[in-house]
Amino acid sequence: MTNLLLVDDEPVLVHALSRLLRQAAYTIHTAEDAQEAQRLLKSRSIDLIVSDQTMPGMSGTTLLRWVAEYFPDTVRILLTGWATIGSLDETNNMPHVDRLFVKPCDYDQLRSAIKEELENCRAKSH
Repeated sequence: MTNLLLVDDEPVLVHALSRLLRQAAYTIHTAEDAQEAQRLLKSRSIDLIVSDQTMPGMSGTTLLRWVAEYFPDTVRILLTGWATIGSLDETNNMPHVDRLFVKPCDYDQLRSAIKEELENCRAKSH
């Protein structure tokens, strides 16, 4: 079973993403902040993480940098509400972020990107 971790301090968004992705037979884990996400990552194998950028305590980019260091095989997707060109350029130059989506994002595109990233990981491991 494929394990996904959704990290966002907005419960409505986490619930919407969970419903969207449940249809694909993923096991969905959720966290309301980066610290909770770190605890989950230490306790179970996570194949892909989707994290919001702006959260109390630790940003999404900081969390994904940590994930890249300690769990390099975990696919890392960042959601950001900051759609400025500067923030997009900065994030695109971060090797610890595999994909970037600007909120509100197209859920079908996000679902497709998750599927594609997971397929790429499976192809690399064989």
